[in-house]
Amino acid sequence: MVRWGRAALAVLVAWALTLTCALAGGAQQAVEAQDDEERAVIAAAQALFDAMEALDAEAFRNSMVPQGSLLAVGPETTRRTTRDDFAARIAEQTRPMIERMWDPDVRIDGPVATLWAPYDFYSGLEFSHCGTDAFQMAKTPEGWKVVIVTYTAQMPPTCNTHPEGAPTGAQDRDESLAGAIDFHAHAGPDSRPRSVNDLEVARMTKRAGLRGIVLKNHFTMTADRAALAMEQVDGLEIFGGVVLNRAVGGLNAEAVRQMVQFSGDRGKVVWLPTFDAEWYVSAQGGSTPFVSVTRNGEPLPELAEIFSLVAEHDLVLATGHSAPEEVLVLIPEAQRQGVERILVTHVFSQRPSRAQMQQMADAGAILEIDWYAVHLGNQSLDTYVSAIQEIGAEHFLMSSDLGQATSPSHVDGLRAYVTALRGAGVTDDQIDLMLRRNPARLLGLEP
Repeated sequence: MVRWGRAALAVLVAWALTLTCALAGGAQQAVEAQDDEERAVIAAAQALFDAMEALDAEAFRNSMVPQGSLLAVGPETTRRTTRDDFAARIAEQTRPMIERMWDPDVRIDGPVATLWAPYDFYSGLEFSHCGTDAFQMAKTPEGWKVVIVTYTAQMPPTCNTHPEGAPTGAQDRDESLAGAIDFHAHAGPDSRPRSVNDLEVARMTKRAGLRGIVLKNHFTMTADRAALAMEQVDGLEIFGGVVLNRAVGGLNAEAVRQMVQFSGDRGKVVWLPTFDAEWYVSAQGGSTPFVSVTRNGEPLPELAEIFSLVAEHDLVLATGHSAPEEVLVLIPEAQRQGVERILVTHVFSQRPSRAQMQQMADAGAILEIDWYAVHLGNQSLDTYVSAIQEIGAEHFLMSSDLGQATSPSHVDGLRAYVTALRGAGVTDDQIDLMLRRNPARLLGLEP
């Protein structure tokens, strides 16, 4: 048996203590190093959020690798947006895009990291949605960069909002769209990808202060959907209608008759053919079947019963994607049948001359000018402004025509529209006419 002297034992104990401290110190340094990396990963994700809030497209691009992207995952579809496309969208915004995460869960393995966190999103002062962000990160010579953000976009109670409440100032009501009516709102379910469903667009527009919306679908009636949405969203007028495309039988008076008999009484608009209109199919260079509204310069006989139903039930007749020459034939015939409310659907998209537009206005029709066409670059704001000033704002109606999966929200689009028109010299009174009073009159509401 080995016997240790006191001196030797003291040396051994000191050595053991030194080794233990060294090991503990090394472990602590490793933890601190890991903590530093986690903070750096979180900071990289926050840099992306900061760029969005500042509407700084360049800073947003710098927060991601060049091949970076964002992937929205829904219950039925996914939508991928490249870094540069999303940066371009940021540059178009007029209100801060405020996204806040909390309780991030960070995992790191060398130059690869993931960050998982709940988030909520505000467009300026307006709550938009919430969900979960899943970041994939890479460590580059410039530091941590975002490779891809996969995210869900939902509404409470499916997801939670930030535990600290709304961002500073977000409780204040934004009145810029108070009393507005969006006469052209697309939403899902649809056979085409949509960014929101009926309830989501209703809740979103109600929060923004809108007075009402008109739900439009090219292939099915929306009066029933409007009635259901109104049961869920108080304080918002929601209307629907029917588009006389081939999916409902074309110029089918029975489709109109059934719409007005649906409970809820929310069917208010009858659109003549849109994607199946003869002019539209021809303009697109297609060879698919189409639905004609005139023959040899005269309205088709099938329209007589449709116009009679529109007049009897005080509905709005919208001209769909009919050619300007057809519209000028249809307006007087509809009026002869007693139709009083006529809307020329996004008038510029059918390429009328200014003289034709003046004739439509002189005949008593309201001319729709939508934001989607400007957003796409298909129409210029200057063209809109010139027509408003020449023909008169009392003859126009502003709408969003939004809801496409890759487009801004209806609320953001309308706000951008108002801001752009004001910047181009259109007065608040003119905007009030086109965004509030004219659509209200068409829908039979008090202006």
